[in-house]
Amino acid sequence: MFGSPSLFQALRVRAMPPYNMKPYKFSIIIPTLNEANTIQAYLLTLQVLRACAEIIVVDGGSNDDTLLLATPYTDKILQANQGRATQMNHGAKHATGEILLFLHADTTLPEHALTLIEQSITPQQPWGRFDIQLRAEPNNNLVTARSKEMQWQRPALHRPQRDLTEFPHSAWELGMLKIIAFMMNWRSRLTGICTGDQALFVNKSAFTAVGGYPELALMEDITLSRALKKLSPPVCLRAKVTSSARRWQQHGIYKTIVLMWSLRLRYYLGANPTFLTELYRMGTLWKR
Repeated sequence: MFGSPSLFQALRVRAMPPYNMKPYKFSIIIPTLNEANTIQAYLLTLQVLRACAEIIVVDGGSNDDTLLLATPYTDKILQANQGRATQMNHGAKHATGEILLFLHADTTLPEHALTLIEQSITPQQPWGRFDIQLRAEPNNNLVTARSKEMQWQRPALHRPQRDLTEFPHSAWELGMLKIIAFMMNWRSRLTGICTGDQALFVNKSAFTAVGGYPELALMEDITLSRALKKLSPPVCLRAKVTSSARRWQQHGIYKTIVLMWSLRLRYYLGANPTFLTELYRMGTLWKR
């Protein structure tokens, strides 16, 4: 996977800057799976944070060059069984920071993100999240994005997808993405539930106290939020992370809204998360 062992070891040594031995205030934990096309550019945006944060990439079994390409830009490269919850728990286990920041590889932080977290988090309120805004993807990025999504879990049944030429960035589409993000932010404020796309952050001791992420195929972020709510309501920062809107573009905006609410309702009613994951990956309400 890495080419020759000597090459990997050499890259690994270069990944350790002189300040790597001191205690960190933050650990940024990023689960990955076959992100070779974008991982270097993504990690470059985080390099300015490495003076006070360690960057931990936890890979779920990539069969491309994700690990090799990520190594020079990280402090720790880890491998775990596939699944975001499993990967993020593994990263947290090896983290040295006082505050854990879980970040998806298609989500970018706002300016001064770590300062905002440090100023808002307290022993009485040890966790929180950012507001979110959605980034419309160029049409030619959606095929790769779709293939990555399907790899996070065992592939579900294949079904015809919308033609990728159907995704012009019209004023209507961009306006709907703003409305979706607005509703996500206010739903989170009202319910105290955070999604993974909102870059959840938590004091490590609080994360350990609730047992970390549950080992679920889907809804692990919601379940963790429910556990952390027993400690305190979340800090809801108004600064916005920027996350990819590829799911809404790929499956259709209205259809995806209905799907997400349906999956959430079924989860609360006790549906099997593995079954819900198949529906999520297919972008459909029913398994055929």
